[in-house]
Amino acid sequence: MCPVKIDLHLQLYTWRNKLVLKGLLPRSKRWAMAVASRVLKSPRLLNLAGGKARFWLPKLPRFLVYNRFNGWGRQRELPKTPEKSFREMYAERRGK
Repeated sequence: MCPVKIDLHLQLYTWRNKLVLKGLLPRSKRWAMAVASRVLKSPRLLNLAGGKARFWLPKLPRFLVYNRFNGWGRQRELPKTPEKSFREMYAERRGK
């Protein structure tokens, strides 16, 4: 929460929109967002990608996950991958 009541989420959204409209996003970012959009719109693709990530991520060599191309990973460790997806755990709890 912003102490001076500025809608930070709206500011971020507006500025990102302006960058997109001016064509200032790098090609890699545009491509990544297009792929993410496609996967997140499709429950089938999301389940497939999540299952593959849960299986392969713990098995990958460390240098593939934490390298100079992964700016996020330079300062953080990934959390332990869950054995089941949220959807699987939800279905179990609901008895389906």
